[in-house]
Amino acid sequence: MADKLIPSKDDWSVLQRFKDMGDGSWAATMAVIMTPASSGGLLIAKTVAAASTNATLVKAGAGQVFGVELANNAAYAVFFKLFNKATAPTPGTDTPVWTIQVPPGGRVEINRPAGIAFPLGIGYTITKLVADLDTTVLVAGDVVGSVNYF
Repeated sequence: MADKLIPSKDDWSVLQRFKDMGDGSWAATMAVIMTPASSGGLLIAKTVAAASTNATLVKAGAGQVFGVELANNAAYAVFFKLFNKATAPTPGTDTPVWTIQVPPGGRVEINRPAGIAFPLGIGYTITKLVADLDTTVLVAGDVVGSVNYF
């Protein structure tokens, strides 16, 4: 039984392993090695809640959300709402496509390695109540966090 490691395109960032199974067949596996880089990769939209509904346009055009990290400093739950829009969302009018509850004094970290598509654009609001059309404002500094997107 022979084992062969073969780099892909003269680059060792992708390794292919071929194994002779001894019965005339071969098994193949592939591993991808992540290497650090100073460019490319995801973008970060940081937020520190203002005393408002925090209507924010993250990206005006098609994009993907890969992760959300939020911390709630308040003694009540807050709701981070993502919108598929090319303009800043209008609280009380626009309907979010994803609502994330952040518990009182809690933290939420969501990672989606394949990304979630937002074909029109990426926007968000942060409100005190869960209803899609809620316009209840926060106290400044209630929420701190980021959206990881491309």
